[in-house]
Amino acid sequence: MNDDSRRVEAHPPPPVYRWAVLVLASLAMAGNYYVYDAISPLADLLRERLSFTDAEIGWLNAIYSLPNLIMVVIGGLIIDRIGSRKSTIIFGTLCFAGALVTASTGSFYVMVTGRLLFGLGAESLIVAVTTALAKWFRGKELSFAFGLNLTIARAGSFFALNSPTWARAAYSDWQYPLIIAVGIGSLCVIGAVLYFGMEVLAEKKYRLGDAAEPDKVNLSALWLALMVAGGAAAGWAVSRYAIGGAADIGTTIGGAVGAITGVLIFGKAFPFGVSYWYVVVLCVVFYSAMFPFQTFAVKFFMDAHGISRQGGGGLSSMLTVFAMICTPLFGLLVDRVGKRSLFMLFGSMLIVPVYLVMAYIPMRPGGDIDLVVFTLPRTGLILPMALMGISFSLIPAVMWPSVAYLVHQSKLGTGLGVMTMIQNVGLAGFNLLIGWANTRWQGSPENPAGYAPGMWMFSSLGVLAVLFSYLLRRSETGPNARGLETITTKSTKNEEERSAQKKRPAEQKDERTPQGDEKGGPEPKDESVPEQDDDGARNRDEKDAPEEEEEKG
Repeated sequence: MNDDSRRVEAHPPPPVYRWAVLVLASLAMAGNYYVYDAISPLADLLRERLSFTDAEIGWLNAIYSLPNLIMVVIGGLIIDRIGSRKSTIIFGTLCFAGALVTASTGSFYVMVTGRLLFGLGAESLIVAVTTALAKWFRGKELSFAFGLNLTIARAGSFFALNSPTWARAAYSDWQYPLIIAVGIGSLCVIGAVLYFGMEVLAEKKYRLGDAAEPDKVNLSALWLALMVAGGAAAGWAVSRYAIGGAADIGTTIGGAVGAITGVLIFGKAFPFGVSYWYVVVLCVVFYSAMFPFQTFAVKFFMDAHGISRQGGGGLSSMLTVFAMICTPLFGLLVDRVGKRSLFMLFGSMLIVPVYLVMAYIPMRPGGDIDLVVFTLPRTGLILPMALMGISFSLIPAVMWPSVAYLVHQSKLGTGLGVMTMIQNVGLAGFNLLIGWANTRWQGSPENPAGYAPGMWMFSSLGVLAVLFSYLLRRSETGPNARGLETITTKSTKNEEERSAQKKRPAEQKDERTPQGDEKGGPEPKDESVPEQDDDGARNRDEKDAPEEEEEKG
């Protein structure tokens, strides 16, 4: 018996093995998330010790996104070609190297280079892990598995944002927190290597998900991606000088509009269906309202509301705390009831008012509550941050697993890569735009109203999220629905049972001899043959009858 037949006869891996793979792959993402969010608590120290402006602080996160205007598409194609386990090691190593370079010196240009190197691997690492989980959990609590994955990954964000509390002594200097980020960023490599070993071992003992045939690289799609990336990067490079006063905000908006126009071309290069593209645009506007806000959140809370650095980190990390607890629960709920676009619509509506509430209602703290690993101020800001936390838990729990139902497994790496690429258009643009706005309107402790224009921009993104969630809902309740409202774990299980019942009679038929069974009785009727085929057989017999009579004559 050859290896292929043994693999077919092997059982699927036991649940405990699947969950162990999930934990190890998620550790790589946790290191990734920590390194990304390590900048936010440092914002005021970078300004005080290294004389960085808000615009330059915005660039430390924006430059992370710029390579992903093209890299995640290439990364997705690489994942589809060489597999997710090799890809996680490659991209995890890039993440670790970027964290190391960022912490090495206080030069703005060296730190930007390190963040660029980190960005080359970070988003593609997320795509690789997401593709791996889709292979291991498709039809088996997929949304719940994605939720747990995000819980573990966002633990990295939680500890980064609250590092001023649990690593208070490190914040005597700007460099020590980044050295801690290098140590935790090593999980990107450690988790990837352990996941690699687990999957290699599993392939020898168990039957895994179907391995899709690798696609040929779509050169025309890559050419379009290069055009989009080049146009966007050129626009934002000019806006870099606009920050210094050579031009105005129109340059930044022009670059963003050019990028969005180019992105629309991808609908033809990657024909994944209209529902997929609604999810992609929702992803862009939703995350652009979340992550760029977190870039400046601690500084905003300190300047506009008089919150301490520890309290600001605690408020910002509320998004992560809610996500760690609620995302798996929302995923479990969606696996059971479906209605994915409806849940995304509800989550989008939650974020529309919260930014304006924080911008215009003064909420001075009444002291801090020390909760050991993080500090939470006594302030009304807890309510709008809690609403954001619910949205930050609900939409990702539904959105990312939905792609696995809208794109075939053989193209899933590419589909996720394209989605992440376009997401980074928004992240890069809004990190720059909000940094520019805060500098332009001079947001500071003396002028807290200078933060209001940026908050209006975030609220407008919430309105767009509602719009595209509604369009997705209309698409998925129409004649061309792809199953986002109806696919559940129960429906998947029922479908598998029906498929097994259809295969069973066919297998029994193959085992019979032409003479019937061993007792010499008549061969039992094959119930797997539909009635219409029986009618067709009878029609063929009647048609052949005259020919038989002529032979007898």
